Amino acid sequence: MFAVHNFRLITKGMGMARSSAWRRIGVFVGGSLAFAPLLLQPLPVAAATAGTLFALVNSPLSVAAVDPASGALTTLADLSLPAGMGGGYNPTMADDPNNHRLFFERSLVDFTVDPIVITNQLVTVDSVGGAVSTTTLDKSLSGLTFDPSTGTLFGFTAECCPNQIVTVDPSTGLETHVADVIGDSFSFMAIAPATHSIYLDSESFASNPPTDSILTVDTATGNVTQSPNLDTGVRSLAFDGSSGSLFGITFGQPQFVGIDPTAGVANPIGTYDFGTLFAGPQAAVDPASHTVFMVQSDFVPGIGSVSHITSIDDQTGAGVLGASTGTGIATIAFEPGGAAAPNLKADLQAAIDSGAIDNAGVGKALTAKLDAAAAAQTRGQCKAAANLYQAFINDLKAQSGKHVSAAAAAQLAGEAQLQITQCP
Repeated sequence: MFAVHNFRLITKGMGMARSSAWRRIGVFVGGSLAFAPLLLQPLPVAAATAGTLFALVNSPLSVAAVDPASGALTTLADLSLPAGMGGGYNPTMADDPNNHRLFFERSLVDFTVDPIVITNQLVTVDSVGGAVSTTTLDKSLSGLTFDPSTGTLFGFTAECCPNQIVTVDPSTGLETHVADVIGDSFSFMAIAPATHSIYLDSESFASNPPTDSILTVDTATGNVTQSPNLDTGVRSLAFDGSSGSLFGITFGQPQFVGIDPTAGVANPIGTYDFGTLFAGPQAAVDPASHTVFMVQSDFVPGIGSVSHITSIDDQTGAGVLGASTGTGIATIAFEPGGAAAPNLKADLQAAIDSGAIDNAGVGKALTAKLDAAAAAQTRGQCKAAANLYQAFINDLKAQSGKHVSAAAAAQLAGEAQLQITQCP
C-alpha cells in the first residue's frame, strides 16, 4: 500500500539512487501500523519571536506546537484514524496566518471494503482550536504553500505529466491550473507573497550527472522562468519575506545557502554543521526574526525516528540544534504571531454584517486596508504594517459616528493598535 500513493524517501545526500519524483518522506498509517520519519540529539536553541512553530508528528499521529529549543510538543489535533482505515501523509504543510489554518494532504485508505477505496483529501486544522475538517481532492498534491497576501492556497500535483501548480479551494477541494512545470524531480515550494512568486528546484535526469535549476512561477500570470544550472541541487527552500531572500540546503555535504533565483547562484551563508543527522525536507521561516527552521532526524535503534528542530539565522548562517522532541516529525510550518489578528478581521466583518458599518464602500475600503496590513505583518514588514494599521485607524476615526458606529470604531481601532505592538 505504500507505493499506491507514490511516496518516496528523499535520496540526495544519503548515498542512494535519486528519486524520479518529489524529494520527500511519506508517513503511512494503516490500522495500528505507523511509518515514521527521522530524528536526533539535543542542544539549546533560540526560540522564535512572536509566533508558533507547528509540526506534523508521526507518533502519535497528530499536529502539535513545538518549542524549537526544548523540543516540547503541545498537541493541537489528534489525527488518529478509525480501525480499518489507513492514511498516507505527504510531508508538506502550509499555514494561513490570517485565518489560523494549517493545511496538509493525505491519502485515506479504507481497508474495510473490497476492493479497498483510496481517497485523496485536503486536511485543514484550526491552529487555535484544533478543529479538523477534510475535503476530497481530484488529484493528489505533493506540495502545498500559502500566499497570505492574496489568501490563496497553492498545490503541486503529484500526478504527472506535466506536473502542475494549481490553486486549491480549501472548502471544496477544487484545483485550478496555474502553470505547468518541467523536470524529473522537484524540491518543495517556497513562496514570495510580495511578488506572488513560487520557487522550486527542478532536477533533470537528461544528462549525467543530473542538472538542477530554480523555477520561478508567477502565480498571477502562470509564467514560468528557469534559472541557469546551479552548481549543486538545493532542497528545503525557504523564503524570508522581510528580507526578500530565498534560502535552501544543498545536497551532498549539506550547506545553508542564499539563492539568487534569477542567476542560478547558491552562496553559502555561515558554517553551520549539519553533522550526520538527516535534514529536511520542508523548511519554515519566521520573517520577524530572520529564522529558518528545519527538521533534523536520526533513526535510534529500539526507538525509531527521533527529531530535533534546527534554527538558523538567515542573515549570519549561525545555527543551533534543539533538544530532542522524543518522536518523529514529518514536516513543519511557522505561523507568525498576533493571536488577535483573526479576531480583528472577524470583528470587522461582524460590524459590516450587523450594520454597525452601514456603507458598503466604507466597509470594502476598510477590509482592503486591513488585509494589506495583515499581509505586510505576515511578511515581517512591521513598518509597512504599522503604517497600514494606522491608516485603518485613521479611517475609523474619520467615520466614527457617521458610517461606523462610535462603539465599533473604538473597538476596531483598539484591536488594530494591538497589532502594531505585536509587530515592533
